[in-house]
Amino acid sequence: MNPWPFVIAAYALTLAGTGGIALWSWAAMRRAEAEAATFRSSPGFPGEVAAKRTEGGPPPRSARPPSPAKAGDELPGRGR
Repeated sequence: MNPWPFVIAAYALTLAGTGGIALWSWAAMRRAEAEAATFRSSPGFPGEVAAKRTEGGPPPRSARPPSPAKAGDELPGRGR
């Protein structure tokens, strides 16, 4: 029995499956990019705060780190 028809069929199935998965992945990537674009354009996106911070001036109060403890402050969990 000649094995070449089976070899050719195996290669054809492999190429078709690889192409199908590549197209499916590409379509899923495009859907995710479109969803991310709508999320980015929604108000309150964290990237807006970063963009405003690069424009100049101090960052918004909510984005500032807490101030360091002073010498006389009590540490949490330690009583005097």
